[in-house]
Amino acid sequence: MDNFSHALIGVLLGRAAAPYVGHTRGAIFAAILASNLPDIDFIWMPLFADPKLAYLVHHRGHTHTLLVGLVEAAAVAYGCRRLWPETKLFPLFLLSYLGVALHVGADGWNNYGVHPLWPFDPSWRYGDSIFILEPWLWMALGPLAFWEAGPRLRVGLGIVAAGVLGLVTWGLGPVWAAAWGLGLGLLLALQSRLDGPWAWRVPLLLWGGILSVFSLGSHAVQREVEGSFDAQLPMESLIDVVRSPRPSTPWCWSFIAVSIGPGGSYHLRPGLLSLRPEWTAAEACGVRRDWKRSLALGSSDLSDTALIRWEGHWTRPIQEIQQLAQDCRVDAFLHFGRAIWWKEEGSMVQVGDLRYDFEPEAGFAELNFMVDQPAECMSLPPWRSAVVQRVLRHR
Repeated sequence: MDNFSHALIGVLLGRAAAPYVGHTRGAIFAAILASNLPDIDFIWMPLFADPKLAYLVHHRGHTHTLLVGLVEAAAVAYGCRRLWPETKLFPLFLLSYLGVALHVGADGWNNYGVHPLWPFDPSWRYGDSIFILEPWLWMALGPLAFWEAGPRLRVGLGIVAAGVLGLVTWGLGPVWAAAWGLGLGLLLALQSRLDGPWAWRVPLLLWGGILSVFSLGSHAVQREVEGSFDAQLPMESLIDVVRSPRPSTPWCWSFIAVSIGPGGSYHLRPGLLSLRPEWTAAEACGVRRDWKRSLALGSSDLSDTALIRWEGHWTRPIQEIQQLAQDCRVDAFLHFGRAIWWKEEGSMVQVGDLRYDFEPEAGFAELNFMVDQPAECMSLPPWRSAVVQRVLRHR
C-alpha cells in the first residue's frame, strides 16, 4: 500500500488505543510512525552495486517481518515515551507492534506480496485484493484523520482529497467521482459528531466492509479464470492466477494465468475480467488504457467468455529459465519474481515480471544485462515465490 494509506491506518489504530496508552496525540503519532517504519528499507538500497535489483530483492524484506517488527516497535515505543513521558510504555509497545503488523498486512493485500513469517517460513504471500492506491479506503479513513489533525494538516488533506477526486474520475468517470465526493462530505459531517469509541468504530466498520468487497471479488475472479482455463486447456496445469483490481472499481480486474504445459513448457496468459459487464465491459477494465508491454505477446489461444477477455499468450521452455538462473543476477531477480518472463537476443538477456510490465521500455520490474560481462552478485535472502520454486524444480 501507499504510505498515505499506512498513515490513515495509523490514525485509526492510535485513536482506538489512546485510552490504553494514556495520551491521544502520543498514541496517534506512535501508530503513524510504526505504520510506516517498515519502509525504512529503502535507505540501504543505494549501498548495493545494482540498486534497482537490490530494491526488487530486498524491499518488503526483513523490515516487513513479524520478527524484526519487535525491534521496530521497541524503537518507536522508546522514542515516543521520551517525547510523551506520561504515556504507558507497555501499551505503547503493543500499539507500535500492531502498527508494524498492520503495515505488513496492508502490503499483503496486493499482488506484490510479503513474507511476514521469516525465518520460519520465507514464502511470499499474496492477497491479490487491493490495488496499491485505493480511493474508497481513503474515503473510509480520511474523515477521522481530518478531525484529528491540526489546521495546517487539514489543508494538506484537502489537497489530497482533490487529487483523489481526479483519480476516481480517471478510474470511473465524473459520475462516480461526484458520488465519492458526496460520500466523503457526508462522512466528514458524520465523523465530526462522533465521540468516544464510535469515533474509530465507524471508520473501522467501513474499512472492513470495503476490504471484504474487494476480497470477495478476488475470489470470484479466481474461480472464473480457473473455470475458463480448465474448460479450454485440460492438458495444462494452472499454477497461479495473479489478480489486481482497477482502483476504486471492485468489479474490474486484470489477471495473469501462469501455467505449465506438456513437455515442460511455461505459459503466461494475461487478461481482463469484469464481474459486472453490464456496468463495465471487460476490455475497459485495464489499470491503464494505453497499456503497451515490453514483452511481445502472441495471439490468445483461449476463447473469451461473457466476463473474460484474454489478451494474449507467451510461452517458452522451462529449461531456458532454469539455465539462465545459474547466473546470479537472474537468480536474484527470481527471488522477487512471480509472473516471470525472459528474452535472449545474442549476449543480451532481459528478465521481467508481467505484473508490472506497463510500458514498452524497461520499467520497474525488468532488467537487462550482458551474459558475457562479469556478474556482480549480492547476498540473497531465502524468500522466493511458490510459483518460481515450482518452475525451477520442474523436471
